[in-house]
Amino acid sequence: CIYAIILIARNIVIDKLIINERGEAQGLTAAELAKLEGGKTYYLKAVVERKSAGFVDGDTSKPIYNYTQMSQYVEFHIQISNNYWTQTPNIERWIAGEEPSAPTGIPRWGEAVFVIYDEKTNEIIFNSNEDINKLAEAKPGWDRIEAMVEGNDNYTSLTSVTRFKVFATEMNFWNIIPNIQGWAEGQPHNVPIAKAAFGNITYSYYERADYENNGAYAKKLSGVPTVADYVMVAIAESDEHEDLTAVVKFSVYKTAAFSETTYIALVATFGAIIALGAALAVAYIIVQKKKMPKLAAANGDDIADDIADDEDEEIDEEEFESVVYEQNNTFEEATVSEVDSEIYDDTPALEPTSID
Repeated sequence: CIYAIILIARNIVIDKLIINERGEAQGLTAAELAKLEGGKTYYLKAVVERKSAGFVDGDTSKPIYNYTQMSQYVEFHIQISNNYWTQTPNIERWIAGEEPSAPTGIPRWGEAVFVIYDEKTNEIIFNSNEDINKLAEAKPGWDRIEAMVEGNDNYTSLTSVTRFKVFATEMNFWNIIPNIQGWAEGQPHNVPIAKAAFGNITYSYYERADYENNGAYAKKLSGVPTVADYVMVAIAESDEHEDLTAVVKFSVYKTAAFSETTYIALVATFGAIIALGAALAVAYIIVQKKKMPKLAAANGDDIADDIADDEDEEIDEEEFESVVYEQNNTFEEATVSEVDSEIYDDTPALEPTSID
């Protein structure tokens, strides 16, 4: 078999690949195919030559062949390769006044050109394809790095744009760590508190489960949070300083219902407290009445006799309060003295002859 390749673009024969002196492409290798340019259509022509049987026709004296010649075209297209970054273009951050970093980035095919702009002035401060390098003079703030790869017939072009920041000498920090308190449903919502040394603070809210599962791809809430668990993300952004980020968890609680059972329980509790207070008051009156005769005899006083004579009489609430108040003030000292003697001294108490 003898093979010949005809290179065809736009249906016009433009070249012929010659592998040997006879123009044959027998045993075509991958290395030879690699010479073909992308983005074009090609035809592979396969030719099978006729083979002589080794003798001739007696009548015509022409050679006799075992089989006749044949050929076949096969069309194929070499596509342009889609280029891509094997190492994403980037540049390490640095602090103004220190040695600057160099941009990096590696394409699959071709050579990358890096150009860096000052975002405020749009001035070119670095160009790897020209003799421009002012990175050491870069001021604190945002810059932009553009990485480009020029395409050709075999692969596509590439472009990448990345923002980065040159930092000032002062480090940023939280003066007040971001925080927010949760609240109950139906109550006024709380506001976050935070303060950074540099930069303005923005707050974003996310459902806690969504944020924990998806991070920066979580859906940001557009309104005031309702009953659920949430996270608040506070970001302090400064053109000349490092950005700060804090994530705070909080919840909006469902208000507990005041049920009929709870109401009955509270009424019963208050009733028990009132009954207990009344019982204590009655016990106190009985104790005081029992102590009065002893106190009156010890002091030679007729007060106890007067009260005893009136035991069967009804006294209204105002008179009762007056008597109790008088007893507490008049006999308090004698009562304590008597009790102390009975508890701590086995000797019978001495009876005073008078009370000053």
